[in-house]
Amino acid sequence: NKDTGEVIYEAGATVDEKMVKKLHSLHINGVEVAMEGHRCSTTTEILNLFSTREIRTDTTAAGLRGLRPVNDIKDGSKVLVKAGEKISEDAAKKIEKLKLKSLEVYVVNRYVDATLDQDPTHDMDEALIDIYHRIRPGDPATQESARSLMTSYFFDTRRYDLARVGRYKLNKKLGLNLPEDVRAVTREDLIKIIYYIIGLSEAGALVAHLNTANLQKRLPELEKAVEDAEKAASEEELAPGGRVYKFKQCLEKLRKVRLGDLFTESVLKDTRELLSLIPNGNRLISDTPADLYAETAIRLVACSTDDIDHLENKRVRSVGELLQDQLRMGFLRMEKVAKERMTSLDPENVIPQVILSVKPISASIKSFFGSSQLSQFMDQTNPLTELTHKRRLSALGPGGLSRQSAKLEVRDVHHSHYGRICPIETPEGPNIGLIGSMAIHARIDDYGFLRSPYRVVKNGKVTDEIVYMSADEESQEYIAPANTPIDPETREFTEPTVIVRHENTYPQVPSNKVTYVDVSPMQIMSVA
Repeated sequence: NKDTGEVIYEAGATVDEKMVKKLHSLHINGVEVAMEGHRCSTTTEILNLFSTREIRTDTTAAGLRGLRPVNDIKDGSKVLVKAGEKISEDAAKKIEKLKLKSLEVYVVNRYVDATLDQDPTHDMDEALIDIYHRIRPGDPATQESARSLMTSYFFDTRRYDLARVGRYKLNKKLGLNLPEDVRAVTREDLIKIIYYIIGLSEAGALVAHLNTANLQKRLPELEKAVEDAEKAASEEELAPGGRVYKFKQCLEKLRKVRLGDLFTESVLKDTRELLSLIPNGNRLISDTPADLYAETAIRLVACSTDDIDHLENKRVRSVGELLQDQLRMGFLRMEKVAKERMTSLDPENVIPQVILSVKPISASIKSFFGSSQLSQFMDQTNPLTELTHKRRLSALGPGGLSRQSAKLEVRDVHHSHYGRICPIETPEGPNIGLIGSMAIHARIDDYGFLRSPYRVVKNGKVTDEIVYMSADEESQEYIAPANTPIDPETREFTEPTVIVRHENTYPQVPSNKVTYVDVSPMQIMSVA
């Protein structure tokens, strides 16, 4: 309320009838609202989101059993099966007697189908009450209490914070474009996560059934689309990691697929990425039922299981971030003490000096620097030991691993450590592999990910331009070692083929395929 300064409803609250009446009573004529995206409140809406439709001409009982119709199936005015409900054996026999020519049904992923079978509710209101009864079995459930409980568990930023890096990783993994200040899970996140899980489950079936013959027919169209995009592209889109740069990378891989081969996981991923980037790319393959099946998967994000030891899934938590966690705990204790004092004191004698106490905050800071596992006296024997100690990385400490629980896989050297974490410098004994050191040229970016520098190769020539890349950005590149022979005048490779690093392999490729070169042979080592 602009006149009184009173907060009538907080941002993010759902507009309901009660809110509308209150706004009318306060003579508030205009309110800025965020429009809803995909709805998934009922069984039908869930099916529309996570399945495709198909016309079935086999309307026998055997052919219809277990399917979910798109519309209600009626015998006169009597509804035999509601839209979205599974057709039982008895219902299938009754439908067969209707002698329908065709029936539109949902083609449902097996995980979604099994989930709907187990779900006793049919809409959001029923689901909220059901969840409330399960979490608090003794309490009486109302719509308002159930909704506030769900909000506090999953959508309240006071309970958890994705932080900038959490939102960045979610956006990147799920193909979202939400702003960085949205630090709680949203409906779009949940929908995309389900899409991703469906994509993972269908990947095996696609690899087994999908043939590349139709894709080969469409390659000229794909090439034309890439050419058009290249002509209209900006420098940023043509640069490594840019939209058109990715087009060309994917297309290059797809050209190598032999006619008649089955799709492998990597080819499937490239196809999905390429067709998702090109405008109207999905319509380029839709001839046979197998391709229609593939088209559904291509709409999904390129799905693959994560490697937990890869540095794209690990980050450095800096001192400031660790201290922030301690301060948050101190502020929560201070808030608790302040609330207790406000209830016990006489309202007339309530002043900030009496209510607020900074002791919990100062105690949190002192305990962090005095007794934290990661708080150590700096080794200052000489400048080299000081520098080494400052660049040390630890997997121990709050929120980290313990010496007892850490297995060999965690301690081992990973291919993504190249140029970021030294593979040699680590202590012997129980801490081996858990304490490491940053490589000589490694940097930590704003999100906490380690980056390593590389020289850019343009049109087969090695330039002096340096690019710092994270582990996930360099995974698809062909990177030559720093001691690769280069002509000093032309800046081109002297040999026609070069041994490069690509993901976790070391293939020999034509020199014109190399995209980056290491800056130094020493960049994999640490300072010490």
